[in-house]
Amino acid sequence: MAKGTARLLVCALAVSALPAAVARAQSYGTGDQVLTIGPAEFQPGDWLTAGRFTRGSTDRYIYGCCDYFAPLNLPDGAVVTLMCLYAYDADPEAAVQATLQEVSLPAGGQSPGYGPVASVATTFDIGWGTVCTSPLSYVVHSSDAIGVHRAHEIEVESHDSLGLGGVRITWHRQVSPLPAASSFDDVALGSQYSQFIEALKAAGITGGCQADPPLYCPDRPITRAEMAVYLSLALGLHWAE
Repeated sequence: MAKGTARLLVCALAVSALPAAVARAQSYGTGDQVLTIGPAEFQPGDWLTAGRFTRGSTDRYIYGCCDYFAPLNLPDGAVVTLMCLYAYDADPEAAVQATLQEVSLPAGGQSPGYGPVASVATTFDIGWGTVCTSPLSYVVHSSDAIGVHRAHEIEVESHDSLGLGGVRITWHRQVSPLPAASSFDDVALGSQYSQFIEALKAAGITGGCQADPPLYCPDRPITRAEMAVYLSLALGLHWAE
């Protein structure tokens, strides 16, 4: 069997052994991206709030008392760097506050809970305006160190005379950190390209050039056939129905 074919086979076998992952994306790469959560995505926190809020006829903001919630859907490993709140606040005695929260999703024997990650509140008292947090560096994880699954949400606390316009989240992807041990005998952990090679392996995009012993062959030229496998797996290419 040719080396290129063997590498292709190892790659395919490695992918078939990995669980499927759902990517929620605007685009790929490690540059900044913005996720906008508009007012229509926020839901009242209880039945009493549901009977007290209205939608602005000209600005479409949500006006009314109490708490509103919206999900924050970002890929695992995303880094949130900023949260900005858009609101209507002309009352110096009241404020609109937005809080990014972690929510625990416990299995049997585990405890539920939630906790704030970052908050920001209006202080401008001039009507329509925007206020942002200080720079953040929060990494989104779908589970914690003991295996409790997580969700993330935005909670907004408002008052009768104030309005919620939405929340904008600035975030970026990152390359996964190095594992505890190298996946390939010919790629030393901490070497120049090891983090990127390990990320390809962890994502199921490559299985290396040899299974036993596991080798990546980092200096060997890649074939067009292997490149087709890399791109198809990385981009999730599929056929149309």
